[in-house]
Amino acid sequence: MAQHTDRKILRIGLIKNGRVVKEHLLHKSAHVTVGTSEKCTFQLSIDGLPPIYPLIKVINKRYHLQFTTKMNGRLTVGSQSNTTQTLDLRTIAKEGLSKASGKFQVLELNERM
Repeated sequence: MAQHTDRKILRIGLIKNGRVVKEHLLHKSAHVTVGTSEKCTFQLSIDGLPPIYPLIKVINKRYHLQFTTKMNGRLTVGSQSNTTQTLDLRTIAKEGLSKASGKFQVLELNERM
């Protein structure tokens, strides 16, 4: 008999001026990178951004969002079967939802995040 497993899909998008300009659906655990390198998940040209920046890391089979307080962005959590919530990165850091790790803030993404 076939075994059914509920697989989670990470949906990540780059939004500019209110429009989705690039989107990825990750069906398996993989790092998400941004930067100037063609090897990045999202190639961006932003002052101060390194060639490759690990925005989302996979640690022990769990996603971790890694950001600085200088970054702008929003995180929407939830699914179609329940309510969603959108938080901006500065609020996540300010309210202590993320943990300081050196010069970064790290937020483990789980069922609630």
